Amino acid sequence: AGKGKAAASSPRSVARPSSTVEVGRQTRRLLPALIVAGLAGTILVFILLILHQRFYQGNAATGGSAGHKLEAAWTTQAKTREVAQSSASRQAKDRRVLVDRLIVPDRKRLVVLLERRLYRERQNVGFDITSGHHRGRSQLMKVRALEVSQEGAARVQLEVADQTSSEVLACFTTEELWEERPGATPDDEVSVSLYGAGGAVFGRFISVPTERGVMYQVFAEPVRMDSPLYTFTGDFAEHSIRVTERGLDGRLVASSESQDEDVAQVKMEPGADAGVILLGLLAIDKIQRYRQGRTPASTFSMPVFAGGAPPAEKSPRA
Repeated sequence: AGKGKAAASSPRSVARPSSTVEVGRQTRRLLPALIVAGLAGTILVFILLILHQRFYQGNAATGGSAGHKLEAAWTTQAKTREVAQSSASRQAKDRRVLVDRLIVPDRKRLVVLLERRLYRERQNVGFDITSGHHRGRSQLMKVRALEVSQEGAARVQLEVADQTSSEVLACFTTEELWEERPGATPDDEVSVSLYGAGGAVFGRFISVPTERGVMYQVFAEPVRMDSPLYTFTGDFAEHSIRVTERGLDGRLVASSESQDEDVAQVKMEPGADAGVILLGLLAIDKIQRYRQGRTPASTFSMPVFAGGAPPAEKSPRA
């Protein structure tokens, strides 16, 4: 009987080791998959750490700066200056550039809202250039007109969008507009001088009378009338303006349309020198825009006067 009991209990005692062996076999089958999953997780964490470090370093280098705010206005956000090293940007570098950081990167478009607060009169006024409505109208640059009791030459300047800084990116002088000459007519040429940062002379913005009306052109120094950098045409009173490279048949690089009476939307294409284009649009308003009730301005008849170059000692101060 004792032997029978021992024999009867033998299958039960053997069953337990069999279950343990089966678990071991299943574990060995799953072990490669667990190892692969662990390695994949480690690699993912490593990649995320690298991306986080690069993002942090990028923000530390550009956070709060005018360049960072401006780059956020490109059609694709968060692009660094390396993006500007492209075909359109390289072509831009082959010509004179007013502000390097304001060259629109390749495959990007810059859209800004430009207030129309400049008139053909001496002004001390400041206002913002902002991103479009779809970008929340964030501040990109500042415009400041200094023409009344100013230090240095009367001028309109672009400044960085930083409340703690008044860094000047570029400007144009307006002394020429107040030097009216006897016998001047609306068909006479008028021009203003363009300056880069630090007061370096860049070129001139000149009105050019034609059979179809007046157009404006930008010339780099030394001025050669057969080699404009940009040409501005359109209905200037309504701020419906086209900007082309070189002459009338050049590539369209920018356009401006009124959003309302006091705001225009400006679209600039890849490779465009946004600094020159924005100063040109501001200069058009300053040259020929009059307040309501005064002499109106139009594309075909501009009540302007010829003027000479500003005195050498009145070079604008950066």
